[in-house]
Amino acid sequence: MKKLLILYIMEHYTRNNIHNTKYNRVYITKSIFKTSIIFRSLEKIKLKNICKIIMKIVHSIIYLSIIYIGILKFKI
Repeated sequence: MKKLLILYIMEHYTRNNIHNTKYNRVYITKSIFKTSIIFRSLEKIKLKNICKIIMKIVHSIIYLSIIYIGILKFKI
């Protein structure tokens, strides 16, 4: 009786694990597909140029803050 119970528990556990891994794979593929659709739509809208402009602004702010810290530190 104990062996049957142990076998049943093991079978049920492995079945659940197989189902969970299949679900995780499906979820991952769906999320990858959704992100690829989003990136394609962004390319169609040509937001790349806007992103480049935003990155240049952020970089210039970082450079200005580094220069400001240098001025404060060395009192140029």
